[in-house]
Amino acid sequence: MMNSKDKKIRKILIVPGFYLPHIGGLEKYVDMFSKYLSKREGYEITIFAPNIPKSEEYEIKYDNVKIIRYPATLFFIRNPVPNFWSSGFWTQLKKMIDLNPGIVISHTRFYFSTFLACVFAKLFGKKFIHVEHGSRHKATKNMLIRIGAACYDHIISILLLRSSDVNITISRANSRFLKHMGAKKSAVIYAGIEVEYSMECQRDKLNQKDIVITYVGRLLYEKGVHDLIYSFLKIKEKQKNLELLIVGSGDYEKTLKETKDKDIIFLGKKNGDEVMEILLNSDIFVNPSYSEGLPTSVLEAMSVGLPTIATDVGGTREVVKDYETGFLIEPKNTKQLEERILELISNPQLRENIGRNARLFVKKNFSWEKCVDEYIKIFNEIEK
Repeated sequence: MMNSKDKKIRKILIVPGFYLPHIGGLEKYVDMFSKYLSKREGYEITIFAPNIPKSEEYEIKYDNVKIIRYPATLFFIRNPVPNFWSSGFWTQLKKMIDLNPGIVISHTRFYFSTFLACVFAKLFGKKFIHVEHGSRHKATKNMLIRIGAACYDHIISILLLRSSDVNITISRANSRFLKHMGAKKSAVIYAGIEVEYSMECQRDKLNQKDIVITYVGRLLYEKGVHDLIYSFLKIKEKQKNLELLIVGSGDYEKTLKETKDKDIIFLGKKNGDEVMEILLNSDIFVNPSYSEGLPTSVLEAMSVGLPTIATDVGGTREVVKDYETGFLIEPKNTKQLEERILELISNPQLRENIGRNARLFVKKNFSWEKCVDEYIKIFNEIEK
């Protein structure tokens, strides 16, 4: 009879572009996936990530998740590149190689880490899985970056996607994009939300304003926060006692802050618990982005029963059902955004109904246990 010592250990290496304490949707995804996979018997997980911002070079989380952080430099397109000239990088790389992982998982095609993961997997004969979080070519105000990104996609990204044993996407919209990119095999696996925690939360608004509107995410041009600010100022001409909370940071933050208004409050970066507290003290959530995979911030807002207005991009329509679990609007359509916010402000019962529907929808469809189950099926398939 096989005892616990004889059982096969499946070693998983995850190579993300960023990891905690850097804050973002990708970082949350990797952390939560690792947490829930580590609960399954027979798994050892290593996260090999750039040490940005500076943190512990090595740590263990969730009992059996090893985090190895390597020295890296952040380039102008927010892409960490390993410090190959540093002995510290090679020391950390050797630690990772010595762990002898069997399956290598990369995240998001644009990061240099994805290229690194692909090369490592091919050189050492490992199974390679790529997880794509984007659903379109890069959206940015800078035309040169857009052109460069499109060229990268049609040369490097295609090679990476075709080199993987399987590509995983976080929404059906992502899957369609990968098909456009020529990916040979892909599977849709929805991310999870810590449903139990979210469902136990009680909306407990402490703010004295009648209506608090909130955005959570990076402050980049392509996130469309300037559209939300414009609409908010127009609404204030008709509706008093409002407040707009903007949570996050990024390259476009300085430009956004040029709009001076006492009711627009920039809260900066916040951790997961702080974000949840802000959402619980809000009335309406808005995601005005021009490009998404499946926005984590929208799922988090829905999970606590917050009525959500979001642009119809990427996989957003797979979770936001118009007039049922939220409102869908066209990207850059500030008039439509203004109308939907005013509709929710004027109708408390509608806010309550949509929030309740959203919360139940997330509970039913988005759990990390389901997500991990689907990954394990793929692990079993590629290791046959």
